[in-house]
Amino acid sequence: TDNNAFVKGICLDCRKNRCNTLGYDIKKVRTGRSKKLYLQTGSRMPFKLFHYQFRIQFVNQMEMVDPSITISLTGTKEESGDLTIPINDKVSGNTTFTFLITLDKDLGDLMLLKFYWESSAVWRNMWNQLQTIFTWGKQVEKPKLTLGKISVKAGETQQRTSFCAMENDGQHVEESQEKVFVRCKENTTKTQKRL
Repeated sequence: TDNNAFVKGICLDCRKNRCNTLGYDIKKVRTGRSKKLYLQTGSRMPFKLFHYQFRIQFVNQMEMVDPSITISLTGTKEESGDLTIPINDKVSGNTTFTFLITLDKDLGDLMLLKFYWESSAVWRNMWNQLQTIFTWGKQVEKPKLTLGKISVKAGETQQRTSFCAMENDGQHVEESQEKVFVRCKENTTKTQKRL
C-alpha cells in the first residue's frame, strides 16, 4: 500500500498470485486501475537484490531500551556479513519489529543467525551512572533484551525460517554479547504453535 509497508517487508507475500517477475518472464495482469509498485535494486549490474523480511519479537521487556542491533545470517550458499538493523523506536513490553533486508547475494537455505546489540550513547551514559552510584552495593546486572520468535522470510522462495537459541539458556541477550541462533527444529515450532 505504501513505502512504509515495503520497508517492513510486508510486500514479500505472494499469496493469491500478488507477486510478479520483472523482465522477459513478466505476466500480464489486467486491472482497472493503476498501482504503485516498490522495488529495491543494486547500484550496478546485474541490479538484482535478494529480499528478506526479518521479524523479531521482544518479550516481557521490563526496562525501556534503545538498541542498536547487528545481525549476520549464514545460509547453505553464502554469508551476509554484519547487517545493522534500523530500529527507530525504543523497545519495551511485548513488541514485534518487522523490516526488509536486501542483499546482492543469495544466501540459500538459512541455517544460522548471530545477534549483537548495544544501547545508544544516552542509555550507556545512564547505565554507567547507575553503576557508579551502586558500586558499593550488590552487582548491577547489564541491560538485557529478551527475544521471542525470530523469523526470516526469503522473498524469492517464500520460505520462512524460524531461529531458536543454540544454547539452552533461553533467549536473553545481554548488551555487547553476541548470541548465536540456529534453525529451529520443525516439531519445536509446531509445539509452540499449539501452545
